[in-house]
Amino acid sequence: YENGQLRSKIHYKNGKIDGLVFSYNENGTLLLKLNNKDGKYEGIFEEYYAPSGNIKSRFNFKNGLTEGIAERYLESGEVSTYCFKNNEITTYSYCQN
Repeated sequence: YENGQLRSKIHYKNGKIDGLVFSYNENGTLLLKLNNKDGKYEGIFEEYYAPSGNIKSRFNFKNGLTEGIAERYLESGEVSTYCFKNNEITTYSYCQN
């Protein structure tokens, strides 16, 4: 950013994104954290609210596909939980504070 803050950290291997990726807003708050392997999402993908830095969503990826438990959070604390198998939602629940 023009103010000197880092916008993102991205690792490349053989021209493809490979490894951890971090994305920040102009104030330095982490907005996104994910892992890539051979150019595909792999492992935990987390998104954060700015400026609070509170978790917004958390997904798990396997070979580029959503797999396992995924959660979406509202800043009010409400949570939606999804279960994925091969990128398809198998179950869903919603919790309100």
